[in-house]
Amino acid sequence: MSLSPSGALPGASAQPAAQDPRVPIILRMRRGAGWFLTIAILSGINSVLQIVDAKIRFIFGLGITQVVDAVGKGAG
Repeated sequence: MSLSPSGALPGASAQPAAQDPRVPIILRMRRGAGWFLTIAILSGINSVLQIVDAKIRFIFGLGITQVVDAVGKGAG
């Protein structure tokens, strides 16, 4: 059982992606997940910068990480 170059089984009639109503929804979900990942990474970098007491910060990130960083720095 091998796949054709398009990733479909040979002889199987696949519905074209342009006619599938789920395609725009899936693309929107992937874009949203990409933004979520970007903000999470920048928040993590901001936390590391806070730990090493750097004077720079990213504008983008989650505000809750700043609160946790401040509490952690005060307690530690």
